[in-house]
Amino acid sequence: MDNNFFEAKLNTNQLWLVKIPNYIADAWNNSESDHVGDIEIENQNIKLKLSPHLDNNTYPMDYKVKVSSVSEQYLMSEKIDGDVREIKGEIIKRAECEPQDDEKYMKIKQLKFNLANKPKGTIIQLDRAVNSFKPMSKFGPNKIKKNVFECDKVYLNRNQVRDTLFGAFEKHQYYTLKELVSVSKQPVTIVKSVLQEIGLYSKGVANRYKWELKPEYRHYENS
Repeated sequence: MDNNFFEAKLNTNQLWLVKIPNYIADAWNNSESDHVGDIEIENQNIKLKLSPHLDNNTYPMDYKVKVSSVSEQYLMSEKIDGDVREIKGEIIKRAECEPQDDEKYMKIKQLKFNLANKPKGTIIQLDRAVNSFKPMSKFGPNKIKKNVFECDKVYLNRNQVRDTLFGAFEKHQYYTLKELVSVSKQPVTIVKSVLQEIGLYSKGVANRYKWELKPEYRHYENS
């Protein structure tokens, strides 16, 4: 590396890298008060509680904070002299906030899901009739990797698994459990648990032993 790229002076600052939902970041940026929340630490459990003045009854106020260690990560400043940057400190921990109020969180995800799939309202005059289709239930078996878990496992939290499954159902209406395990790359027990929350298990002839979203999470109409 070019020695002129950064100023490698000793800086003993030890920093935490904290991941928060976008709606919390927006609320903090728009807050008129500097007090935006409280951290509670009890033994190994860390919780974040947002300040009451931020409560608009649309997003959760209480969060679990999951902490993991990181190594060899640093925070660098903006350019301070030409192309020179300064090392501001070493990142020693990574923290991620997970909402404790699943009901409010699910309403937020459902609203985003519906908005993302809302028709744009464009009117196009056609000179012939066209067929309309629901999402296809076919998922090519050759796309399922048998040894998907032989690589390094990356375990997602429950909300991340839920988001991954929602994304899959935007592409197809029906999936088998095996297909969703392949798509999410998560343990079958976790995938099945989330499916029981957001999905319906079909035993009909046409799509036997497959899963689809519950009606409240669908963006298409039933036939």
